[in-house]
Amino acid sequence: MSCRYFEKMLIDLLYKQEHLGQISLLKLRSIFSHMGQGELEKCLEELVKSGRGWVVRNGHLINKFIVRDIMNDEKRRIENKIKKVEEELNILRQEADTIEEVRQLWIENPLLKGEWSSKVKLFVYAIWSEKLNTILGKVKDREEELKHLRNLIEEINTRIEDSFVE
Repeated sequence: MSCRYFEKMLIDLLYKQEHLGQISLLKLRSIFSHMGQGELEKCLEELVKSGRGWVVRNGHLINKFIVRDIMNDEKRRIENKIKKVEEELNILRQEADTIEEVRQLWIENPLLKGEWSSKVKLFVYAIWSEKLNTILGKVKDREEELKHLRNLIEEINTRIEDSFVE
């Protein structure tokens, strides 16, 4: 097997979800066991010297360009998700504000007078408060999701900066 063909097969392999741009040398030797040990070592050496992003670190063969490509794709996917969650969050906050305004209008309504007034106000307050709390619960869930997604972006940025990716 030629080293160029080996590299092509390796690139296809490293784009798979289970490898994400890197593979342990042990697993690599297992997958390409049909190649002789000398031939495999020769191809690995050629890859590292090729200037096409191949490095061997901590017992792994890594392609910096593939890792960067994968991480940037993941980062874009998460950023798109963040935009959607932010839009949902804005809508939910507007809904909560509207419900709060309606609740206050009912409670402060000057037409509600008499002995039954406090009971009606309490009933209306309870109904609108329940609706408001439901919306605020959704807001909290979305805020937590947003925080999680932003942490993922930070994690990716840190991995890019602190790792083998230039």
